[in-house]
Amino acid sequence: MRPRNNSLKQVKEFPSLRDITVSTEEGHNHFYSSECHTGFIEYRLWTMRRFLSPSKRKYKNTGSAKFGRGQESAHYSGEELLGSKDLEEKKMWMKHTVPKDIHKREIVNCLKSTFPNRRQWILSKHPSVTEIFNEYPRLADYEGEMIELEFSTLHQENASKFLARFGAFYAPRIQGMVKAERPDIIRKLADADITDDNLKAIIMLAELMPPANSKVKQPNKKEGTDVTSTISDKQKDSICIVQPYMLCVQSETEMKYGLVADGKLVCFEEAGALNAFDKLFKLHYVCNLEFSKSLSSFYNFGESYLCDVTDVKPRSFNVSLNAAISHIKL
Repeated sequence: MRPRNNSLKQVKEFPSLRDITVSTEEGHNHFYSSECHTGFIEYRLWTMRRFLSPSKRKYKNTGSAKFGRGQESAHYSGEELLGSKDLEEKKMWMKHTVPKDIHKREIVNCLKSTFPNRRQWILSKHPSVTEIFNEYPRLADYEGEMIELEFSTLHQENASKFLARFGAFYAPRIQGMVKAERPDIIRKLADADITDDNLKAIIMLAELMPPANSKVKQPNKKEGTDVTSTISDKQKDSICIVQPYMLCVQSETEMKYGLVADGKLVCFEEAGALNAFDKLFKLHYVCNLEFSKSLSSFYNFGESYLCDVTDVKPRSFNVSLNAAISHIKL
């Protein structure tokens, strides 16, 4: 009981450390959780205990959570599947239909009707992003609207939470925390010439993550407008699989954003940085992709607090960070 009592004393002595997002356990559970016998301090010391033999450990692991989209069943059974003939006809129609406004409603209806078959195929066969977009090319059209539609089918109650919460609540508080407590992050971003406050806050949030999980590259500026060669060069220079990422193209008058996945570019003519990142996050769910391991804590924060994905449990560090951000006074 001593670790629990110590945790209770901490939040009683320093009320700003209390986790205000929960109504139970008096807000101390990120310092010590009786359920998993760990907390923020325990998390910081885990590297010291990992080398102990199982016989010397007080608590034994019963299994580890799988990062990424491992929660879904490999056999999607949400709706009735189309027969092979109907499915192939709809897929062929979409492949040969030009994505114009006049065809948009029909394309949306076609994607909805083929969703159960597509989901079962993605979960059971684990195709690459390229294979998914080749099979269903209209998913990459209409400036990411079809990605939004697909995610809404999977998580209707969470579809708009990120856009509603981040800019209004989290972005100003993250910037306030960084300005007050992390001048090193301010110096890192000084030369990046980022004018969008939401994009700046997203990068700051990634930088606030634990060192082992915050290998975040600063925006890489490249002169010229040859976007195709830029994407191709990144694919060639990488020694491993390139995770989906945001691409920012800056002109003299404006900044445009897009997503790149497996070398495939999804352009956004009017969307801002926040909207582009929202679609980047949702693309991982739509294509059943694991998040980058170096950014797993960052995405865990997004799943837990920015989007409220119900089957994702926040890590102890993120519970503490969220409590600290929530107490920032503007």
